[in-house]
Amino acid sequence: LSDLERIDIIRKLLERLDVHHPLRRGRSNQYFYEKHLFHLFQRMKMEDWTAEFLDEKIDQYLKALPTKHGFFYRVNRGKNKKGDPKMARIKEETLRMDRLRAGVHLFDAYQSALHKAGRYDYEDMILWILRAFKNSPLLLRSYQEQYLYFLIDEYQDTNPVQYQLIKLLADKYKNLFVVGDEDQSIYKFRGADIEIILGFQKDYSDARVIRLEQNYRSSQNILKASNAIIRENAS
Repeated sequence: LSDLERIDIIRKLLERLDVHHPLRRGRSNQYFYEKHLFHLFQRMKMEDWTAEFLDEKIDQYLKALPTKHGFFYRVNRGKNKKGDPKMARIKEETLRMDRLRAGVHLFDAYQSALHKAGRYDYEDMILWILRAFKNSPLLLRSYQEQYLYFLIDEYQDTNPVQYQLIKLLADKYKNLFVVGDEDQSIYKFRGADIEIILGFQKDYSDARVIRLEQNYRSSQNILKASNAIIRENAS
């Protein structure tokens, strides 16, 4: 799928929406959420999320909203007592979740439009292979036995669908070698999940870990400065 074809397909989805639809209501530009939908659909594929799964997660999030930081009063203020929900903030966040849910529910229509046009996204290629392996153990076994070793570079930038694919392929012989640095995880916007590299030893408890602690690329001043910044990371 080319960029222009993607824009055309998403815009046609938006054009068909009623003016009272959450993605059209109050917007003079009917294409305002075009890029939002593109990134949403891309993320859904990277994570292998279904609309049903996200519906459930949105419901859980909204239910817990009055207990979340920033959505209740922490001190007495006027008529509001400590612990009372901030109704305006909750209403605003609920409307935002309504828009997210509305976008999620356009995912199947987007996929149908791709199929009708004979096109596919980059992420579709990985999902097709992943599902083929899950549905056909013999196919998976043939690829597990075809490749002697797997080496994954920049492992900290792996997204959940890539991780599932790697894990399936290496599951039989545990013949996996990864190289990565959790401090260099910079592709979260592309679906990379830091928990994947942090959980490597949990997934492969007998793995040998080799720490590369000698640096031949950066001067000591650069290392000190970068480490000082990293220490301030919230997570």
